[in-house]
Amino acid sequence: MSCPACFQGTIHDGTPSGTETELHGLPTYIACPPSDVAIKGIIVIVPDAVGWKFTNTRCLADEMAKEGNFKVYLPEFMNGTHISCKTICVVPDILEWSRARGIHVPLRNVRQNVARYRVLGNDSETVIWDPLPHPPSVHDNSCCISTRPGTLKKTDDNISEETRYYALRVMFHVVPFLYRCRFSVTWPRVHDFVTAVRTKEARDLPLGAAGYCWGGKHVVNLASLPHPDDPQKLLIDAAFIAHPGNLDLPGEIERIKAPFSMAIGDDDYVVGMKEVEKIKALLAKKEDLKSDAVVYPGAKHGFAVRGNPGDEKDKRRGEEAREQAVRWFQRWFGRVERE
Repeated sequence: MSCPACFQGTIHDGTPSGTETELHGLPTYIACPPSDVAIKGIIVIVPDAVGWKFTNTRCLADEMAKEGNFKVYLPEFMNGTHISCKTICVVPDILEWSRARGIHVPLRNVRQNVARYRVLGNDSETVIWDPLPHPPSVHDNSCCISTRPGTLKKTDDNISEETRYYALRVMFHVVPFLYRCRFSVTWPRVHDFVTAVRTKEARDLPLGAAGYCWGGKHVVNLASLPHPDDPQKLLIDAAFIAHPGNLDLPGEIERIKAPFSMAIGDDDYVVGMKEVEKIKALLAKKEDLKSDAVVYPGAKHGFAVRGNPGDEKDKRRGEEAREQAVRWFQRWFGRVERE
């Protein structure tokens, strides 16, 4: 489920080395292995809420292509309604400001409360667009608003820092994303794209799907579908997800048929350890399913994409999650090649 933990993290340095094109009707970033090696298979990444242009995800696609000799597709499934990178910078400041004042910003069930999103103050209910301080990590004034609650108007650059409405700016990005990128809207795009790749580019190659955060639910559903031309085969040959959100348990896990691997942290606000143990138990019951669930101690939601590279432990957890994905696809792509 989308929550503040889905909209924060670290923006990495790095320059993506792939190319952009249009593929099956969608703008798509393509990462390729070195030109002198044979392609071992194709991976479709269904990204987190920051979308297909996020530097972190593009560099992740580049690394997976290079390490596994895969061709990696990162399509635009969100039709332009992704979460802004500025939101990633602002959310931690809002949460820190809230905690310092004894205000609880709920990390669960935000989606159900979008129409009346509120935070509870010490002695009164305060709407999310009440004044917040200027976050030190952001210096963009395009959405600054200042006045009494209920009479919003633009301000000049000299306005007091205490009256900047950064929470409103966050909601300006988050609310459209939650509505326009809900599963019922985006699932047909994901399904149709992967089906087209299966019947064309991956007709004679193994095909996998990797889902991160928002994309995890989509990949879980892809892992349950048959091949469009042969019901005895599967749509994808292997699936990997990291810190997924909004899974419907037990149904979506029970329907998985493709080899399935998951990376999750034990400090994940979205999928707690009770849910993780439930998922592991559901996978264990499926004796004919090859599965793997790795819990990373100390890892928070988003660690596989938005972890802090300046923190050695956080950096290593992200690297290990990438290596887990590459090994999983290599393992099952190799079996497809031998069949």
